[in-house]
Amino acid sequence: MLQSISTLFFVILCGMIGYSLIVPWLSKDKTLIWSPITILSLIFIYYIVLPVTDDISMYGASTAPNQYLFFVSAVLFFGSILFAFKRTEDGSFSKWNYYFTTGNAQKISISLFIIALLCYIPFRGFRVTISAEDATLVTARTGLVSYFIDLISLFVGACCLAFVGYKNTKGLGIKKRIVVLIILYFTLVMFIVGGFRYRLVILILALATTYHLYPSPRKINYIVLVPVAIITYLGFAIMDTARSYGRGIDLDVAKTISLKDAQKGAGESTDVCCFSIATIDYYSRNDVSAGIEPILTAVLMPIPRSIFPSKPAGEYMKEAQIRVIGDASGGAAVLIFAEAYMSFGLLGVILYGLFIGWLCKKIWSNYQNNKDSIGAILLLALFNGFMYTWMSRGYMAGAFNDFIYFVVLPFWLTALINRFSKSKS
Repeated sequence: MLQSISTLFFVILCGMIGYSLIVPWLSKDKTLIWSPITILSLIFIYYIVLPVTDDISMYGASTAPNQYLFFVSAVLFFGSILFAFKRTEDGSFSKWNYYFTTGNAQKISISLFIIALLCYIPFRGFRVTISAEDATLVTARTGLVSYFIDLISLFVGACCLAFVGYKNTKGLGIKKRIVVLIILYFTLVMFIVGGFRYRLVILILALATTYHLYPSPRKINYIVLVPVAIITYLGFAIMDTARSYGRGIDLDVAKTISLKDAQKGAGESTDVCCFSIATIDYYSRNDVSAGIEPILTAVLMPIPRSIFPSKPAGEYMKEAQIRVIGDASGGAAVLIFAEAYMSFGLLGVILYGLFIGWLCKKIWSNYQNNKDSIGAILLLALFNGFMYTWMSRGYMAGAFNDFIYFVVLPFWLTALINRFSKSKS
C-alpha cells in the first residue's frame, strides 16, 4: 500500500516537472526556458527522478517504512512553489535594475573581481594553475576570516558583467575579450583549487542565463552547452577523486581515474536523495524536530561569533546525520524540503514552497518587465545559479549566506562603486 502511494506521488511529481519544462520549451517566447521554475525542474530531475529510477539503497532509503512521505513532500513542495509563482503579483527591483549600463559594466566587473581577489589571497593564496604540486597558503575558516574568503563568490557576478561588457563592444573588441578571458580563467582556477564544485555549477548557470538573454533573448546554443556539460561532468569526476581543498588537483591521481570512478565521482545526486528520504523517514517515526533552529541559525549567522559567542552553529544538521546514519563526519546534504520537514513536518514543506515560489516570481517578473535592463538580467542570472545550491543543500543558514554573497553583494558593492565614481568626478 505504502509503496503504491510512493509510486503515485512520484508519477505526479514527474508530471509536474514535465509540464514545467514542456510549456516553455514549446513556447515562442525564448526567455521562458530561463525561468527559475525551469531551473528548479532540472534540479529535481537530477536529485530525485534520476536517483529513484536508478538505485536508492543508500542509508536504507529503499526500505524506509515511511519512504512515501518523501514523495508526498516533494509534490507538496513543488506544487506550493508553482501555486505561489502563479498567484504572486509582479515585482520590481527598480534601483538595482539601473545600477549597470553599457558604459560601466566592464569597469564594475573588474572592480568586483579585484575586490574578491584581494580579500581571498591573504587567506588562500594566489594560483595560476590548478595543479597541486606547488601547495600554497591554506588558512582555517575561523573568526572573521570566513567573511573574507566567501567574497570569492563575487567572481560569478564579475564573469557575467565581463561578458556584458564584451557584448557591448564597438571597435576595440579584442581588449574586452581579453578581459573576459582573464577573469573567467582565474575564476575557474580559484574555484577548482578551492574545491568549490557548487560554485562552478552556479557560475555555469549564471553565465548560461546571461549568454542567452543578453543583449536580446536567443535560442539555446547546444553547440556551446553540450560540450560545457560534458567537460563539467568529467571535471567533477576529477575533482571528486583528485582534489585537495585549497591546494588544487593532484594530476598524478587524476591520470589514474577510470571510467567507473568518473561515473561515481561526477555526481552526488543519489547520496543527497537517499539521505533526504532517510531523514524524512526518521523524523516522521520519532518524536524529534529541528523546530525553529534553522531559522535562528540563518538569521544570526551574519553576526560574528566574537560578538555573539553562543549563537547557533547549525548543530541540528549534525544531529540529523548522527540519528540517520550514525556518523556526522561526512557532511551529508539534504534537499531543502527535507530540512523543512525536519522543522515543521508537511506544513513546513508547504510554507517553504510558498516562500520560494513568491521570491521566484518577484525576480522573474522583474526581468520580464525590464528585459533591456542589465541589472534585471544579472539578478535573474545570479538567482538561477543560486537556485542550485538552495535546493540541493538543505541548510537554511548556508543558503542565506550564499544569497547574500552571490546575489545581493554584487549590487550593494556596485552602488558603492557608482557613488564613489560620482563623488570623484
